[in-house]
Formats: sequence, structure tokens, C-alpha cells
Amino acid sequence: MRKIQIFAMVAFATLIASCSNDDEITQTPEKDTSISVTATVQSAATRAGYSNDNLPQTFYLTITGNGDTDYNNVSMTKGENNLYAPTDGSKLLWATTNYDGVNISAYTTDITQGFAVQTTQSSEANLEASDLLGATKNGTTDNGATIDGNGGINIAFNHLLVKLNIHFSFNKEYEALTMDKISAISLNGVHTQGTYSEGVLTTAAATGDIEPFTAMDATDKTMTAESIFFPTLDGDSNPTLTFTLTESENVTRNYSSTVTLPAAGLQAGYAYSLNVKIGATEVELSSIQTIGLTGWGTPDGDYDQNIKQ
Repeated sequence: MRKIQIFAMVAFATLIASCSNDDEITQTPEKDTSISVTATVQSAATRAGYSNDNLPQTFYLTITGNGDTDYNNVSMTKGENNLYAPTDGSKLLWATTNYDGVNISAYTTDITQGFAVQTTQSSEANLEASDLLGATKNGTTDNGATIDGNGGINIAFNHLLVKLNIHFSFNKEYEALTMDKISAISLNGVHTQGTYSEGVLTTAAATGDIEPFTAMDATDKTMTAESIFFPTLDGDSNPTLTFTLTESENVTRNYSSTVTLPAAGLQAGYAYSLNVKIGATEVELSSIQTIGLTGWGTPDGDYDQNIKQ
């Protein structure tokens, strides 16, 4: 009889331990627990800009549908292990466990005031400052913002604007020249300001001129000019590209060429390229093409057409 009692006690203890282990595996975060926030950025494959190796130091986070405790436009600062916490030292707490009803938006700037790209993007810092990132979650539909099983918020930022890489080279008559003879590059008539709401561009009315970030290759025979700006709108005019070539001490040439927009325009979140070949009597521009930069849109379209100016 004593052996039976001992065996029953051991079996009961084993059952309790098993239940305890199951609870640890299947437990759901409770209300009033802290919200952990992490962030990632798909690489922009650019010489400057945000990536997983260069995460934004701060961003702005909004959480609604969190029971009776919503958070609006909270400034978040990066700490160790890519964890972000409120800049003012406060804590974010869950007031619900129904994550399907939670809405999240995160942006690298306070978009309640609108956003404007830098018109002088010739420095890496200004090009990076123009790379607006965002992520959202609307109920069960996420566009970069998710909540994991432990109640952690994961922000996978998307690039929200347009990136254009302009590749310069010389025709045969200028094959002796190097790219340091090119100056005053400007992309004119693109959208430089806009407003976002829940990840959707609502306006981009202002147009302006952008001085791009430039870098020559090792031979100084080709050069890439990078710029970031707002997507085009229906009915937009074609922008223009202007630059100056100092052919010799006594000869300076000023060029101005129309950049023909693709039929679908320049779309948010996509990266594009444009080839510019410089000759003595003309400048030859390729058609604009989408390019497969990691973290931007997928390439498509016909890129064979050349347009002479």
C-alpha cells in the first residue's frame, strides 16, 4: 500500500511539472507588460542611406487600439541590440492582448508636420536625411510592422520615396577627359515635399531642384549621381537635368536635357537608373529603368529605348 501511495505522489508531481512546462511554452503576454521594440531596414544598396548596418538613431512610433492606452508619435531612441525605447525614459505597456485590433505606424521623422527632402544632397548626411522610412500595421494587415508571440513590436522599415541613380560617361571625342570636369549637376522640377498618413502619400505639390550626391569610379571615367525625392503624380511635367562641363581652360559647356518619365511615372519605394553619355554636340540619355536594389521595388519594364537630346 505504501508503494502505491509513493508511486501516486510521484506521478502527480510529474503531472504538475508537465503542466507547468506547457504553461511556459504556450503562455500569452499579459496586459501591463512592457512592449519591446526592434527595427530593421532593408539595404538601399547606396553609398549613403539607412540599412541594417546603419539603423536610424530615432524614429516616431504610434500605437492605437491598445485598450485604453494609446501612444501617439512617441520618439524612440536606439539602444543595444537594435532595441528602441522612448527617448524620455518612459515605458510602453500593453493594455490589451488582442493584437489583431492594434494599429501601428512608425516613421523616421515626425510626419505630422509633413516632410521635405534636402535639396542639397551632395553630402552623405543630407542624402541619408532624405531617405524617409516607414512601416505600418492596420489590424491584421501589416506593411512592415508586426507583433510577435511575446508581444514584441518588430519594425521592418520600407523606403517610402523615389531613388534615382544617374550614371555619367563620355563619348569617344571626350575619352581623354575625367569626370572631375563635370560640375553644377542639378535635377530640376521634382517633388521635394509631401505629407504621409498611415503610409499613404496624400500630397506632393511642391517641386524644386536637387543637387545630387556624386561619386566617381576608380578610373575617374564614369560617375554616379544619386538623389532621393517624392514620387511623381499624374500630369507631372518631365524634369530636366542640367550640368556644366569644363572642356578646357577656355571652353565651358552648359548642358540641359529633358528627362522623359516612364509611362507609370516614378513610383514610391522604387529605385531607378538613368544613363547619360556626354558628347561634344549632344547628350544621349537612356530611358529610365527600375533597378533591383535590395529593399526597393522589383525591376520591370522595357529599358532599350534611347532618347537623344
